[in-house]
Amino acid sequence: MNGMFGKCSSWCHNKSAGLLLLRLALGSFFVAHGLAKFQNMEATTAMFDQWGLSSMLTQVASWGELLAGLAFILGAFQWVAAGIITTVMIVAIAKVTGAPVEGQPALLHFIFGWGPNMVYAAAALALAFCGAGRWSLTAWHMKRKGMACQMCKVDHGGAGCANCGSSTPTPQS
Repeated sequence: MNGMFGKCSSWCHNKSAGLLLLRLALGSFFVAHGLAKFQNMEATTAMFDQWGLSSMLTQVASWGELLAGLAFILGAFQWVAAGIITTVMIVAIAKVTGAPVEGQPALLHFIFGWGPNMVYAAAALALAFCGAGRWSLTAWHMKRKGMACQMCKVDHGGAGCANCGSSTPTPQS
């Protein structure tokens, strides 16, 4: 493909590279968030109390962010990790960002309020829907066990499966 920036190599169309970048960025962000909560659990618990959330939820959110972040980085259990992160972000939107400050434009409330949480949840769900990619623990496990990827049962244009690394689609059963 020739485009505005010259000849395109296969690298620019590599879904697994994009998924790896997204997994590493999102996973690192949530590992850091989880660790930050653990480093000062007393302050975190006080903050959760201000929002009307129990101290048990402090532990749940801290462990959830840490473990979901690690799952994203490793490329394993994407649906579970996405479920955890989406739940934490929904609670954050409902309890933390709250209603806009009086006189604050709606756009600013979106940008500095609930918008980033929505983006984190959407990125987590995108990883769940797209799979972890070829460079993931899930793909390694599937290849090692000789398992056919469920996504390979759908025609993906012969470009290879980003989930299991297969170069040809598995015929439908």
